[in-house]
Amino acid sequence: MLGGMGYDVDYAVNGNEAIDLVHNAAELKKPFLAIIMDLTIPGGMGGREAIEKIRETEKDLPAFVSSGYSDGPVLAHPADYKFTDRIGKPFIKAELANLFSRHFGDKSSAVDTALK
Repeated sequence: MLGGMGYDVDYAVNGNEAIDLVHNAAELKKPFLAIIMDLTIPGGMGGREAIEKIRETEKDLPAFVSSGYSDGPVLAHPADYKFTDRIGKPFIKAELANLFSRHFGDKSSAVDTALK
């Protein structure tokens, strides 16, 4: 969906991989525009644990928490858990576009702006 909106997208299979991707991108001076993290990763580190590590160095990186479960405290109060905002699953293109528009304004429509 994000690719179709003009963003470059990277994927991580778990929180450890996400941490590495974020740190490597920052070191290469090609930081992420934003990250979307799932709360629960079966057999791996999920978003709640990973965002703690990411925030140690990337305090201002917009980080959106995502889950198919809408009744948990992290989704109810994402800022309390170091997330910028939330988006429910399954993703709906209009909601994703609205999320980016709210946080990035005109930047969200720039095709050459990379989201990793």
